[in-house]
Amino acid sequence: MTQEERIQKLEEELTSLKDELKRNKKVNVWKKVKDKFSKEFNSFDWVDIFNTTNFDGNPITFTKSMNEAYHISSAIGTLVRITLQRKGLNYLKECDEEKAEKITKEILEIMRREKVTRSEND
Repeated sequence: MTQEERIQKLEEELTSLKDELKRNKKVNVWKKVKDKFSKEFNSFDWVDIFNTTNFDGNPITFTKSMNEAYHISSAIGTLVRITLQRKGLNYLKECDEEKAEKITKEILEIMRREKVTRSEND
């Protein structure tokens, strides 16, 4: 067996092993869905503005970033889990991915439609 034949055989074995690993690897369906919608989850972040006065009466403004992406993904994940009747998000199956995406999309549509602007909130 020549060097080239050995290299080719090893590459074929490596490809075969990689394919087998992909088949055996457990896919986290919710992570895939969550990653597709992460930009939309982040779009609901907002800045809270606090106006007050200090001890000598001068006005002070504080701002606080309200990062809501984690809370949104957690809440939607819980709704997806309950709707699909799974014990946890890690129990979602490949066949649940399309349903999970549909549920997430519909919830985000409602949130976008009902989202208030800062002036409406004051």
